[in-house]
Amino acid sequence: MGYDVINGTIGMFYLDNGKLPTNKLIRETLSRHINDEDFIYSSIPGEEKYRTLLLKWFFDDEFDDLIEANELKNIATVGGTGAISIATTVENKLNKNNIYYFPTPGWPNYCGVANTQQIEYIAYPLFKNGKFALNDLLNSIKTNLNKNRYITLVINDPCHNPTGYNLKAEEWDEILKLIKDNEKRISIILDCAYIDFAEKKNRDLLVNFAKNAMKYAHVYISLSCSKTFSFYGLRLGELILLYHKQDELAEMQEEAVKTARCFWSNTSHMGMNAVGEILSNEETRDELRTEINNAKEIVNKRKEIFIKEANEVDLEYLPYEKGFFISLPVNDAYELSEKLIEKEIYLAPVGENILRVALCSISTNKLYGLANKIKEEIDGKK
Repeated sequence: MGYDVINGTIGMFYLDNGKLPTNKLIRETLSRHINDEDFIYSSIPGEEKYRTLLLKWFFDDEFDDLIEANELKNIATVGGTGAISIATTVENKLNKNNIYYFPTPGWPNYCGVANTQQIEYIAYPLFKNGKFALNDLLNSIKTNLNKNRYITLVINDPCHNPTGYNLKAEEWDEILKLIKDNEKRISIILDCAYIDFAEKKNRDLLVNFAKNAMKYAHVYISLSCSKTFSFYGLRLGELILLYHKQDELAEMQEEAVKTARCFWSNTSHMGMNAVGEILSNEETRDELRTEINNAKEIVNKRKEIFIKEANEVDLEYLPYEKGFFISLPVNDAYELSEKLIEKEIYLAPVGENILRVALCSISTNKLYGLANKIKEEIDGKK
């Protein structure tokens, strides 16, 4: 029997009973995939049924026109991490003098991906004075463009990890304007790992941006099966490649497949076949949609509890709208984390001055009083 603690470090969604939400119908679908066609190697790009249905799941028919025009390609990946890694590597191959931009606070492995590929990077501050630091980002990019650098800009949206921020329409517009003014000198990687936990309006903003940006820049969309299906350990994802010139898009696709072959050979055939079956069956699709909506409601309730109590005790948090995590700006995240462990509260530092609270993994009843306990520790109260 384990200890009963508050564990806000886990980046997976758990129900209030401590279980993953994957229902019986979906588990049964998974359990059937034990045949030869599940165990043999898949193609390097991945099963076409899987890739097509996953694209439809996340974006309905939004990209059908690009598919018909041969301006969209996709490959299966080993999770969202694999998609980010492939996109980053491909752009670094295709464009010399490249510099990689990613948000901070942000997913820590962006730095790991850049270091592994020996790519120079800038971790751009996401916020300034409690708002998205748009002008600082644009000015920094312009400075490097003036030095004849090529920019690969990573945007984690919607439900930014680890803050839960969503870009506004006017912020997307300003980034698009910069891309248009500097055609083929900026590429875009859109990390959409949490898109199923966003509102439709935020998904629509992203789609609109991607379809306009691809007229001027290489665009990559990274998708993950982990959060949608609770298939965290199966490591499944997809990378979508968009560009309006078919010859260059073909080159992007070729480089992506070559890189995937070197990184992991091919993706889980069993997993892709199971996802393909789940998404091609109306009953399991409906079960999955119900499951996700239920999870969104639970996370939203947890958010409301934590933010209400944080406001009551003046505990500062970064701008949050939707998503798995909420982040607290603190003086020393590592020291504070150690002090909270003494109270059997486990939260994850994601930088020297940011402490992440995983709303996805803390059961609802344990959110009550948590903000106050954190605030007391910050203030040095016993």
